[in-house]
Amino acid sequence: MTESKRSRSDHSSTASINPYQPPDTLSELVDVPPVESIVFQLTERNLNHGQSHHLIRCRPYPVVVVSLVMIAVSLVVFSYAVMFFGPVWALLIMPVLLAISALSYGAVIREPKRKTQQRMRECSLVAGAVVTIQVEPDEWIVRADDVTLRWQREQIKHYQTPRGLMIVPEKYVFLFLPRRGQFDRATYRSIVNLFPKK
Repeated sequence: MTESKRSRSDHSSTASINPYQPPDTLSELVDVPPVESIVFQLTERNLNHGQSHHLIRCRPYPVVVVSLVMIAVSLVVFSYAVMFFGPVWALLIMPVLLAISALSYGAVIREPKRKTQQRMRECSLVAGAVVTIQVEPDEWIVRADDVTLRWQREQIKHYQTPRGLMIVPEKYVFLFLPRRGQFDRATYRSIVNLFPKK
């Protein structure tokens, strides 16, 4: 009985220091080594996610104005429809209002979307491309297929989305690094640490 308890105790102790076990808490990631290079593959899903966030940031004020106007118009039209035609007709009008909202949003982001897609193709930042980012003290060197790009570190912007980290080196270029799928937790935390909080 004593040997059995000792065996379980030894096993528990060994498991607690297992170097191959991923860290369970954020505090265990504090001392991760700095990242010198980042390698990941662009996927259609991640590009679409990154683009949707990027386009809103490209034209934030028009997007907000259009959204508020369409919400107000929808509420007014829906209220009048309920009052004069009944709830059934009001519900039938909703798809029309949603379609108008989508068209309005599309019109606002059409130009930045075209420029972003064009610039991303020029940089070979397309679905399936393997991207390597070499992190230097003063600049980032980005390689995608046969294209090499350099951006000064001070001009690179960043922000986080629910699914990962957005890196914006210039107005119509973005790099989306997913939180899950291509990096382990320690590596992802090291990448985030490249951008110290101000």
